[in-house]
Order: sequence, then structure tokens, then C-alpha cells
Amino acid sequence: MEFIKTKEDNLAQEYSKELPDNQTVCKDILKLLKNDTTKVIFDKDIDDSYYVFLNNSIYIADNTKNNNLYTRVVLIAHECIHSMQSKILQIFNFLSSNIEVIMFLIILFLKIFLKTVNNVLIYSYVSVCLISLILRLILEVCAVVNSLKLGREYLYKKMSNKDHANLIINTSGKYLKKYSLLFIISLCFGRFVRLFILLPILKM
Repeated sequence: MEFIKTKEDNLAQEYSKELPDNQTVCKDILKLLKNDTTKVIFDKDIDDSYYVFLNNSIYIADNTKNNNLYTRVVLIAHECIHSMQSKILQIFNFLSSNIEVIMFLIILFLKIFLKTVNNVLIYSYVSVCLISLILRLILEVCAVVNSLKLGREYLYKKMSNKDHANLIINTSGKYLKKYSLLFIISLCFGRFVRLFILLPILKM
């Protein structure tokens, strides 16, 4: 994905060089959120950064793209926001996502090998699928929306030139707006694929 296309992109990229490394940015933003419990792990073996609620850790991808791109502050802020979200909601998201996959495999097994599936199980699967999708969207959309606000707050504290900070955030915002639909589709894609796989099988 090519991000550096416009004059604003180039300026945002240049201004972002004033900022510290990603691990420091992440720790600074966590301090801003008064979060002193989440661990920050710099990892060369992953492609993208993410938050894992099971061990309350943010994994920061150590590669050229993530270390240098001007959007890195907003993307890190996104993961920091995840670390502050309701643990109850994250647990339900984790459970419903895994239960959905298990139910899909059970229905597939029953239909292929036993040639029958109870309707209650089918309706239950669809319900769990929708619930898991809604929970995931709540967590992710909340993080996307608030990452710009948090990123701006961090940059205002870190950069003496507010115009530079605004340009980085506004340009990052254009990137988020441009790819938000693709992001939402990626969240739904796996569940929709499983639903479409089941439809023709259930008609057999």
C-alpha cells in the first residue's frame, strides 16, 4: 500500500522524523492515558502492531514501514486505546469469536458426515456470528475514532510546532477515512465467508 503520494504526505513524513521511536511513543501515550500496567513489546517477527488483552500487552512491529511512516502515532494510539477498553467487553469478544468458529466446524462436520443439522444449532450459530461481529466492530470503531483525538493530544505535548502536529494528524485522518471501509470489510470477511460456505451445504 503506497502512502506517500501528495505534498502533505511528504511534509507529514518529514515532520514525523522529529518524534521518538515507536516503543517510546507507545509508552508516552500509555502515560498520557495513566496506564502503567500494559506492557510494550518491540517485535521484529510481526508485520503489524496489535494489543493482546490476555496478557495486557501491546506488540509493536519493528520494521521499516511501522518505524518510519507518519501514521505511526495514530496507529499506536489505536492499540493504546484497546488497552483501556472494557475487559468484560474484550472477554465477550474473545469468547464469541472462538465459539463462532467452533460452532461452524461442528455444523460442517454434522452436515458432511451425519447429513443432518438441528435448526436450533443453525440459528444459534447465526446469532453468535452476529454478536461476535457487533462486539468486534464496537471495539475497533471506538479505537479508530478516538485514535485521532489521542494522537493529536500526544503530538501537541511532544511537538513545539502545532501546525506540524496538525498536519500529521489531518493527513493520517485522510488515510483512515480512505481505508476505513476496507478495514470494516476485513473485520467481517471471515464470518461472511463461513456463512456463505454453510448456505449451500445446508440446502443439500
